[in-house]
Amino acid sequence: IGSSGAGKSTLVNLLLGLLKPSSGEILVDDINISQNLREWQNNIGYVPQESFLYDGSIYENIVWSNPNINKNDLENVLNVSNCNDFINSFKDGINTQVGERGNMLSGGQKQRVALARALAKNPEILILDEATNSLDKDSSFLIKNSLSNLNEKCTIIIISHEFESYKNVHGIINIENGKIKVKNEILL
Repeated sequence: IGSSGAGKSTLVNLLLGLLKPSSGEILVDDINISQNLREWQNNIGYVPQESFLYDGSIYENIVWSNPNINKNDLENVLNVSNCNDFINSFKDGINTQVGERGNMLSGGQKQRVALARALAKNPEILILDEATNSLDKDSSFLIKNSLSNLNEKCTIIIISHEFESYKNVHGIINIENGKIKVKNEILL
């Protein structure tokens, strides 16, 4: 958590390997992530605040991250991301065309498809950058509950201003002016 400009997105960009640290290094299990950056990135599912969808079908936008996903795993992803209700309301279902940049879907629908795409990767780490902000309260609640079932399957990093509504988190990190604070102690 943290206010705008505190450094939350910068921290995510460092974790994703999109930015390189100006000093020091990022280690996971004592291995610098830059040693095998592509492999590191392949283990991460990321849902940004403003999700981008490709001009194609809902199905194509989801399986883009994992073209080999099987039917059962796809169905599970659709359930966790709360996509089934709106997909089933479309005449063409999962084959519905989303339009350029997803303009045929609402903001909340686009965000749920983006979450499904991230989950289709079967990531070891799932990063959600304000990913439920554009959802209505009911959808947001359902997804947050679904995510609690995922925390045994992957590490979930949630960037949010509404941290009170996330249940079963293992810890809350507050970023203030580029400094990480836990229980009011500065760690970095």
